[in-house]
Amino acid sequence: MSRKKLEYFGIEDEIYGKTFHLFVNVPRKKFKNWLIKSHKQKMTRSVKNALISAKAMCIWDYHPFYYLWIEKFDWSIEHQCVLVHEISHHVDWVLSGAGIALNWNNSEVRAYYLEYLMRKCYTELKALY
Repeated sequence: MSRKKLEYFGIEDEIYGKTFHLFVNVPRKKFKNWLIKSHKQKMTRSVKNALISAKAMCIWDYHPFYYLWIEKFDWSIEHQCVLVHEISHHVDWVLSGAGIALNWNNSEVRAYYLEYLMRKCYTELKALY
């Protein structure tokens, strides 16, 4: 029995109120077209340049909408590491936006927030794959 792969789903953040949409197993071109159609505007230069060769990315250019896109995800170590990498960018942006300085004196805030979001993502992904 094979399941249809989910294209994207929302990860609700009850701590900072910054929901992001996680896109997994969505081809680059399809994701790019979705962004353009959804926002009815030209793609920002930073996103356009990144999408030339990226296989994953975290996007904040369409505030208040936040996206994490991973072209392929299959639970391999490589793909799990990519997920951590992209969520790490999201964590940095949320904490910076909340006025929390990122340094070794408060690294536990970052570590716990990253763990919190990873648990939420894994819970959603495990229900599907």
